[in-house]
Amino acid sequence: MDNISFIRENIADVKSRVEAAALRSGRAASDICIVAVSKTFGNDLIEEAYAAGMTEFGENYIQEGITKVTSLKIEPRWHFIGHLQKNKVRLAVKHFSMIQSVDSESLLERINKISEEEQKRTDVLIQVNLEGEESKSGFDQQDIIRTIEKANENKWVRICGLMQIPPFYDDPEENRKNFRQLRRMFDDINKIGFPNWNGLFLSMGMTDDFEIAIEEGSNMVRIGRAIFGYRRRKI
Repeated sequence: MDNISFIRENIADVKSRVEAAALRSGRAASDICIVAVSKTFGNDLIEEAYAAGMTEFGENYIQEGITKVTSLKIEPRWHFIGHLQKNKVRLAVKHFSMIQSVDSESLLERINKISEEEQKRTDVLIQVNLEGEESKSGFDQQDIIRTIEKANENKWVRICGLMQIPPFYDDPEENRKNFRQLRRMFDDINKIGFPNWNGLFLSMGMTDDFEIAIEEGSNMVRIGRAIFGYRRRKI
């Protein structure tokens, strides 16, 4: 087994950085949800992270995620954060607490249909592609309001907020404008109010830029490398 003592040190460092960024934005560390992104990492590291206080974990691949959900004896909240194929929706609904990566109306409708069949209301986030990157999934910003309005018909999903995977820049500061723009959109939607929108989470920020994201209003960050180190090969 690998020496996994570094996990606790990494988590302590991440929590300290989250707290400092939260204070700079006028909030407390307890206002920020840290999702430990455990894709490609084994149960030993996940269990160590859980023991060190992580209670939310994110997975990008359905089969790998389900293997962990069903084999681990711990019971954290599991977030699906990768691209979700429609033929894998039932698996995601059954095994994950939240689906963060809803990137089309047809996927949202499929999740609603499967959730009704499973008699389980599913928490989701709407993934936004602010810059229209062809390499990334997500809604164009001009389609968000219409999508949320239409989602009022989907009684078996609960839209809990927005999620963003921003462009990669050598200088993370370049993404500050994207984080700020999504925060404004999030606030505007909360002001309007919709029956099937509770606006709890703004999920933006990863290892390279989570402090900037928090400063700009994020209250959910997805941290992989800063907790677990560099990725292992896909399980």
